Amino acid sequence: LAGIAVLAIGLWLRFDSQTKSIFEQETNNNNSSFYTGVYILIGAGTLMMLVGFLGCCGAVQESQCMLGL
Repeated sequence: LAGIAVLAIGLWLRFDSQTKSIFEQETNNNNSSFYTGVYILIGAGTLMMLVGFLGCCGAVQESQCMLGL
């Protein structure tokens, strides 16, 4: 569930026009650090979801391999 929350926040920051306009005013149009942080959030959320999904599947199937990943 935490992975979904992190991914949702990253996607919200990336695609919400109001959030982007607030950040652009504060940084004088230097968006590279904003987008880098947002993409890191999206990547971290995706990775957390993948690890959580593999853990759930491994627990259901009692697979040591999937639990080890």
